Amino acid sequence: MTPRPVARVMAEARNVRGVRTGWSFIRWFFRKFRWWVANANIRRSRGPTSELPTGASYSLGVEITALGKRARAVFAASDRVANSLDDDRHADIIVADTPDLVEGTATPAVILTKNPRLSVPAFDPQVHNPIGWVHNVERRAAALGSRDLLPPGIDVQRTVDATAHESLRHVHHIEDVRDFHRDPATRAGTLVRLAATGVPVHTADRDPELDALLGTELTDLMTTGVSDASLDAREQMGIKMRRIALREHTLRARARQVAEAVLADPPHLPAVSVLLATNRPECLAWAIANVKKQSYPRIELVVALHGARFKDADASHCSSAFPGAKVLRVGQDQPLGTVMNAATDAASGTLVAKMDDDDVYDADHIWDLVLALEYSGADIVGKGAETIYLGSVDKTIRRRRDQSETYSNGIAGASLLLPRHTLQRVGGWWRTPRQVDIALIDDVLKAGGRAYRIHGAGLYVVRHNKGHTWQAQDERFLANAETVHDGWQPSLAGLEDVSRPEFIDAPLVERSELR
Repeated sequence: MTPRPVARVMAEARNVRGVRTGWSFIRWFFRKFRWWVANANIRRSRGPTSELPTGASYSLGVEITALGKRARAVFAASDRVANSLDDDRHADIIVADTPDLVEGTATPAVILTKNPRLSVPAFDPQVHNPIGWVHNVERRAAALGSRDLLPPGIDVQRTVDATAHESLRHVHHIEDVRDFHRDPATRAGTLVRLAATGVPVHTADRDPELDALLGTELTDLMTTGVSDASLDAREQMGIKMRRIALREHTLRARARQVAEAVLADPPHLPAVSVLLATNRPECLAWAIANVKKQSYPRIELVVALHGARFKDADASHCSSAFPGAKVLRVGQDQPLGTVMNAATDAASGTLVAKMDDDDVYDADHIWDLVLALEYSGADIVGKGAETIYLGSVDKTIRRRRDQSETYSNGIAGASLLLPRHTLQRVGGWWRTPRQVDIALIDDVLKAGGRAYRIHGAGLYVVRHNKGHTWQAQDERFLANAETVHDGWQPSLAGLEDVSRPEFIDAPLVERSELR
């Protein structure tokens, strides 16, 4: 092992406090050891790596010059942002503290005194992210400063530096007050970096200046009590916080925001083509509704109607329910892989996502995958099938909840997202009737790529004995479950107000391919 993995192991071992955390450490170690060994050849093939730069060197989509102390702090994590006007360097935008700093310049400018929300220091998601998330932790809180500065009744066991990522992963939550920071903007930047790791942050004081910088949604989460939260509730709160932080406060997000304020052609989020293949007319409306409710702003829907059971009215429903949807008709004699390749050929998005016709997805499903693709640097991402409904026995099971936010091929085929060029590079989907997801992940790994598994929240896998390409008996799922619950319970996957679909109770139909 290299020094960095050794340090990581030592940091994880120091947090063992009993049988539960000890067992979690052993499982974590063997998973990581297998990953380190599996990736050794990839690292060697890429050759020696240079020293990391002091800041992120990747493009932000626009060329920015930051003028003034506050503006420089906003983009301090990037090496691509200039800090002075230079006739030899092109700038699309100037971000300045005050108007006087841009007098006499023709370049479009964003003035931070007029746009306080843009003055929060942005962070590099490849540095601040939830990779290595630890689910099983003791109920120990940490403070970012002296415990003497906390209000009465706030109980913390230790103080911790905001940059100590390895230690922060093992605390139940972080306590914070204004007195720990130099000013509100610095505080806001620190809190969004911490939120990006997934560890819940609790602000023991409600500061109107912080509200103005972070917005109501994030500050409401940070002022919600978390000290008594269960491990599952803690994870759900952390997911909500990390999603906002990664969506709104990364370097590229901040660059888009300043560009949108002054440019007619700001950089856009990547377009996502959702591939939806089905040969079940009874699932069609359900599947389209799952895509339609997605909060990600740039989604193209490609529906592949597989087989002769679909009528012209079904194709019309796709177009009316999701305006702009591309609808294909594919013969029943074609295998699933061919259906998926046809859908891919019709897609135009930079990114390609696969969603199934019978599962349940929350509104932020696509957003979470797009964010993970950026911060993980992986070639394909997906969620784990952690919460599964078994229709034949009317049970909901939960499993493998401590294996998220890690490089792993154990991701659900119903949640895959990858760049279109990656899919093309490995030759597309296998032309087989089943297991096209597993084959694609395997091809990506064999080509030297990486697969990454995010949290399983917002995905409720539904099995109903109406034909699945993922062939497994209910007894196997029940035997491997961590917990078993009676009935339809999507709330266990963080989904509220979702009724059991009618197609689960529909008569069994003959099917050969699609799940």
